[in-house]
Amino acid sequence: MKPQRLSEEAVRPFEVSLRIRHPSLDPAEISKALELEPEHCFKAGEPRQEGGRRGVHPHTYWLAPVDMAQLRQGDPAFLKYFEDPAAEKWEISAEKAAAAELSFRQAAERHGSFQLEGLLFSLLARLNLRQEFIARVQSEGGDISVLVMADPNAVRIFNLSVPIARFLAKLNIDVEFEFDAGG
Repeated sequence: MKPQRLSEEAVRPFEVSLRIRHPSLDPAEISKALELEPEHCFKAGEPRQEGGRRGVHPHTYWLAPVDMAQLRQGDPAFLKYFEDPAAEKWEISAEKAAAAELSFRQAAERHGSFQLEGLLFSLLARLNLRQEFIARVQSEGGDISVLVMADPNAVRIFNLSVPIARFLAKLNIDVEFEFDAGG
């Protein structure tokens, strides 16, 4: 017998996570810089905790699930992208931030909150504001990837738009897709 689906909100057609691997960086520093909390992390040099393996972790690993609610929280500079994506300066007044947030929220409601392309764009726009930290991680031998797990029956069409491709190239970030029908 197959498990029943709980509700449309409980079932997501995709999940997006941000993964960082680094030779030595403290996971707490990554969390602070990106203003995201990891679901799973460990620091290079810490003893291994999993299933009887001995030794220490050879590198830092940090993995955080990402959703639209996290990306919109308390980051007026991020909302500037939705007011003027071409702007070079990121100063924004409180009223413009509120208007941009309202516009963003209305667009999300019109197009659905689980749109993969919108979530990827939003994540990359936010990471672009933390470009200095991203460059530091990479220059110290770390790597950053966006992981996308999707049900191929739910996400039938995906467009890797030019703005997303530009962000990926500018930030030197990979995207890894895993399509799994869930059983």
